[in-house]
Amino acid sequence: MVPLSASGFMLGTTVELFGRKDFHPIERLALLNGLLGYFFAVLFLEIDLGMWWRLPYPMFVSLGPAAVLFLVAWHVATYLSVQIAEVLPAFFEWIGWLKGKRIIRKMVLGLTIAGIILSTLHQGALGALFTYAPAKVHPLWLSVNFQWIHFFCSSIFAGLSMVIVSSTLIRNFAGWRCDDHFKDTLDDITIKLGKGCSLAMITYLVIKIVAVAHDQEWAYLLTGWGAYYLLELGVGVVLPMFMFAFGVRNQRAGLIRFAAWIAVLGIVWNRLNTALICYNWQLYQEIPHWKEVWITITIYALYFLTYRFIVYRLPIVYSWKGEK
Repeated sequence: MVPLSASGFMLGTTVELFGRKDFHPIERLALLNGLLGYFFAVLFLEIDLGMWWRLPYPMFVSLGPAAVLFLVAWHVATYLSVQIAEVLPAFFEWIGWLKGKRIIRKMVLGLTIAGIILSTLHQGALGALFTYAPAKVHPLWLSVNFQWIHFFCSSIFAGLSMVIVSSTLIRNFAGWRCDDHFKDTLDDITIKLGKGCSLAMITYLVIKIVAVAHDQEWAYLLTGWGAYYLLELGVGVVLPMFMFAFGVRNQRAGLIRFAAWIAVLGIVWNRLNTALICYNWQLYQEIPHWKEVWITITIYALYFLTYRFIVYRLPIVYSWKGEK
């Protein structure tokens, strides 16, 4: 869920820092994707680790500043706080407390810059976590020198693709909640997001090839795992990359939306390969316990219910009537 939630800092940066007001209709949706994605990722982690009441101990009492996991924990915790603050204006509009909204608006530039720093660092740090087990992850999915930038670059097109997917679903299944400005500009915004996805994907693909060359792993490509690796790159990266580029060039928003679905599934596939399928590849194949699957389904159900509750009530995909 973390790479798919990278849309928050990217759209926030685009609108608030670079002044691209043409993306404003979809900014709050991107921020909401980021907030809920990170929040439920933390919820997943707490359930997985157990003893959530002990969380303050490693973060405040027994510190481990040299550990990558310590870095990730603090980045996610602080960035989650930043995302809550970024979504608060919509909540304050809903409850009618305009003073609170004005307070947040005064801090929006600082929040945006903090979001850039924190999200960039921890997206890469999540990839660096796998360097703790260099002998367990398959070499094609692990490059000690490039792992952090693999995760960071992939989160860029993953987050943008997820915004395209979520906006499409909301327009089709909750169109009554969207205002005319959101509906009228969605196709144009989708095409622009697709352009960003194609550029991020070609960058990611080049870095993956450079990593294979740097680590001298060409021989692995001739094995069964190599064929599986090429299949992941072909279906999850190259195919949607060309679909994005073709859709942008020919102004076909529908094709871009289809490519976004493939890109989202491709990034999920990549993370499953890195953390589960290609882990312990020389020993045994990890099969999740049925209780783990049941917990995962339950938390995702809570995620969708929470997402639906917020979109139906807060001014996320429509403008608040109290201001132009």
